[in-house]
Amino acid sequence: MLAIAQADRRLALRHLVQRPAECRRNGRLLAGTVRDQNEYGVFFALDRKSDTREPIFLPYQPQIGDLVVLLFNESDDQQLTVATVRWRGIHYEHRCEGLGLQFEDF
Repeated sequence: MLAIAQADRRLALRHLVQRPAECRRNGRLLAGTVRDQNEYGVFFALDRKSDTREPIFLPYQPQIGDLVVLLFNESDDQQLTVATVRWRGIHYEHRCEGLGLQFEDF
């Protein structure tokens, strides 16, 4: 339900994508995949082990308001952007845990 409420507050619709990426903060990183995006932000799905019964260790525990670097790992052209963590949890539509990231203008 929370993900639906979040979607209703967006300024623009997000488009479905599958873009490998990394979310970095203070020398630590989380591997994942950007699952949807628009010009304002993305949903970053966290990569998980296939055995969900095992405890999951995240080298970085994202917090709401954290400023992160998002690195897209596509081909030879790596794209880098700065974003703020606006949401963390299970995404209803994508059925996975991840982060709602809002792009920052500098």
